[in-house]
Amino acid sequence: FSHLTFQEYLAARALAARADMIEYALGKACEGWWREVLLLVAGYPADNAVVPDISRKPLEEFTSFVGS
Repeated sequence: FSHLTFQEYLAARALAARADMIEYALGKACEGWWREVLLLVAGYPADNAVVPDISRKPLEEFTSFVGS
């Protein structure tokens, strides 16, 4: 990849889509390269099981406000 941030973003999206995301992430937590990826996954509000529903509400309210 020409830019590391893009690679980290794609890795975070792929990690968030895994059924075993938590187990896989815990296995990578001690590896330095995965730090930014794990931070991105933690902040990714989509259908991520780690993110509670309460954190999605402000995003939904914002997107509905912007869309109107």
